[in-house]
Amino acid sequence: MNPELRDPSALPSRWQGFLFQLKTGVFRCQRGLKEFGSRPKRHPKSRQLRDATTLGEIRAPLWTQLTPEEFPLTAGKIKNLRVVARALDGVEIPAE
Repeated sequence: MNPELRDPSALPSRWQGFLFQLKTGVFRCQRGLKEFGSRPKRHPKSRQLRDATTLGEIRAPLWTQLTPEEFPLTAGKIKNLRVVARALDGVEIPAE
């Protein structure tokens, strides 16, 4: 089928959906086997750059106007950010 003639609002058929799921599953398995047993490199914590000049900084409010439905989702995201910030504090990753 010519992609230019396909109606963009049309949903894929069951067969197309099945093939897509099959292909993505195969790709996930291939990647999983390739990366099995290998972990990303861990960078140690250091204090060498603690007093270095800050070259850039971005600040944005974590809490914005929230609806009651959005509050638990945003609270969870902020909690995750705080956990990650504590874990990354002091980690220095060299520019390679």
